[in-house]
Amino acid sequence: RMANGKYAAVFGNGYNSTNHVAVLYIVDIATGAVIKAISTEAGDSSSPNGLSTPITIDMNGDRIVDAIYAGDLLGNMWKFDVTDDDPGNWDVAFASGGNPAPLYEAKDSSNVSQPITAKPQVGSHPEGGVMVYFGTGKYFETGDNIVGNSPLVQTFYGIRDDSSAVGDRSDLVEQTIDAEGVKDGFDVRQTSENAVDYSSKDGWYMDLVTPPQPGTAKGERVVSLPLLRNGRIIFTTLLPDEASCSFGGTSWLMELDALTGQRL
Repeated sequence: RMANGKYAAVFGNGYNSTNHVAVLYIVDIATGAVIKAISTEAGDSSSPNGLSTPITIDMNGDRIVDAIYAGDLLGNMWKFDVTDDDPGNWDVAFASGGNPAPLYEAKDSSNVSQPITAKPQVGSHPEGGVMVYFGTGKYFETGDNIVGNSPLVQTFYGIRDDSSAVGDRSDLVEQTIDAEGVKDGFDVRQTSENAVDYSSKDGWYMDLVTPPQPGTAKGERVVSLPLLRNGRIIFTTLLPDEASCSFGGTSWLMELDALTGQRL
């Protein structure tokens, strides 16, 4: 239920829209009327954009949606503030220079934007605010299965939303995939256990590269919803297979400490 008392369907505009802009729609499920369409103003014909599947959250336990999070093709993780009982006041939560601003803009170490196509996951932070979990990468357009010689490095993020936007990777702690091997007949990975001090940092990230570090990019990406269970963030990755007669590729099942990204 929304703060205006209406039950609503909440969804992104998806991809290939006429205006190429990422937009959130909130629709009255009783009448089909659009309660509010919130534009992020991000995207144009030269940088086509679209909003992926959002997640709604209730921050105070009253069973009313307070915030909505969703990513877009340009790597923006957006937060929408819908706490007001007047839908006219619902909007993107952050602004910069009078324009809508994301909670975080996902970019690799070379400052290249990473697309977000999977629905994020959200959980509480013990010191206040919430943690927003999401991976980057896409796998729906022609050519997305072609890895190439220099694929974009994709990343999994755990970002703390403490009512302010997060700057860049320097505000996060890096976790790494350090080794791969075989144990009891299963392919396994060992990841890092770097501490995260939330008095000075706003979360963590893990680049999806094959060890040894600094790692080799092989087109690994996240295109499905992560799960949050008992303090653990669980997600699958995809490494596409370019062969047209293959079953699509291979995958890793990753399970980390949700708050820090450390290995368990």
